[in-house]
Amino acid sequence: MSILKKILRESLDFDSIFKMPFISVIKKNKMEKLAKTAKVQGFRPGKVPAEMIEKMYGDSLNKEILEDAVVNAMEKINTDYKIDYVSKPQVDIKEFEMDKNLVIHLEYEMLPDLSKLDFNTINLEKHKVLI
Repeated sequence: MSILKKILRESLDFDSIFKMPFISVIKKNKMEKLAKTAKVQGFRPGKVPAEMIEKMYGDSLNKEILEDAVVNAMEKINTDYKIDYVSKPQVDIKEFEMDKNLVIHLEYEMLPDLSKLDFNTINLEKHKVLI
C-alpha cells in the first residue's frame, strides 16, 4: 500500500493505493472464512467450492474487502502520521475492480493548531451589566 499526502489549511488529504496482490490476499481470506460456515445444498459444510461462494456472496464480499481496505488505510495513516483529527475521515473510492488496483481518497478534518497563537496580544472588552 502506498500513501500520497496533501496538506490543506484545515484538512489532510490522503490517497491510498492498494496493489492487486494485497486485494487478492484479503479476498482469499474472506472466502476461506465464508467457505467454513456456508451451507449450500449438495455440499458438506466447509467443502463449498470458491467459485460457488464468489457467485453467492460476490457483492457482500466486495463490500467487506472495501471495508477492510479502508480500515487498514486509516490505521496505517494514524500510526505513521500521528494526526489529531476532529471526526472520521470522508472516504471516496476512486477506483475499484477486483483484478486491478484499489484507490481510496481519505479526507481528514483537522484540529486547528493553537500553538502559534499569542494570547497576550488579544484585547478583550469587559462590559458591565446593570441588574
